[in-house]
Amino acid sequence: MDEQICPARSVLSRIGERWTMSVCGHIDRGVTRFGDLSASLPGISAKVLSETLTRLERDGLIDRQVLDGRPPGVSYELTALGRGLLETVRPVVRWAAENSPRMEEARRSYDAGDSLRATSRRASLRQA
Repeated sequence: MDEQICPARSVLSRIGERWTMSVCGHIDRGVTRFGDLSASLPGISAKVLSETLTRLERDGLIDRQVLDGRPPGVSYELTALGRGLLETVRPVVRWAAENSPRMEEARRSYDAGDSLRATSRRASLRQA
């Protein structure tokens, strides 16, 4: 229902998943095999990588090719849709890199002020 009302939700949900953009970024470097992806993305399990690749293929962001050979292999390549997604997301990544220090500082400032507000609230409750 929500996807019919706001189609952007499903797209934002997909690109917001932990490994989606990392996997797409690695595949963007050229046709990539599963083992190469797994080795270049420390911290991702084979199961999660496989699930992520399946979702990306289902969404039309990557193509999966079965390779002849013994044993048979599989390679992945970005589709035009996947390349378009990366082109769209790259400015956001640049913005994040440029502004994350400012956001961290804002968080520290807020957290420091928030603890002072909480102390003030407790004191005023005691007086009441």
